[in-house]
Amino acid sequence: MYLNKFETVSILINESKLSMKGIKSGDEVRIWYSEILESNPAKIKVIRIEKL
Repeated sequence: MYLNKFETVSILINESKLSMKGIKSGDEVRIWYSEILESNPAKIKVIRIEKL
């Protein structure tokens, strides 16, 4: 059993300069993405981000 409903923690690096207004470190967010890049750690191209 997990104490948190989320199994993993991710780090978002905003290279595409998406608007992060109202989002701060530690917030839960929903993202939309266009591509998953093969790298370690995995990277994705985010097209939209929304605070939950």
